[in-house]
Amino acid sequence: MKIKDRKMICWVFVLFFICFFSTDSMGYDARYEEAVRRLDERVAKEHAAYAYEKAQDFSRAIALFNAIAQEYGNSAVASPSRTSLIRLYEKTGQFDKALEQVEWFLKGNQNEQGRQKSLADKQRLLKEIKETS
Repeated sequence: MKIKDRKMICWVFVLFFICFFSTDSMGYDARYEEAVRRLDERVAKEHAAYAYEKAQDFSRAIALFNAIAQEYGNSAVASPSRTSLIRLYEKTGQFDKALEQVEWFLKGNQNEQGRQKSLADKQRLLKEIKETS
């Protein structure tokens, strides 16, 4: 499954919960509009972060992806940003920070394929940390 497909599935899930299980006094239309607004904001941030990465401005890309990951906390919506953080931290030699992101995935509810990938990432990063210290 492509990352774009996973993002869309995650957002459909988030929109469903925001729209149907909100306990505030907003009506359905207002909750829907708020969910769409938040989705648009997140997508715009992600596009900007990818553009910074493409331009080799890794510090700005990291800052944006990190902001998204913090905003969405343990939600699956944060997964694409955390995956990007692993890649960027590794590119910039920040292996300990990349490892923190891998640990986030390992603490989550992953399928077996995802867990195996995360465990392989962890081993690779631990090796890098050991070699650079």
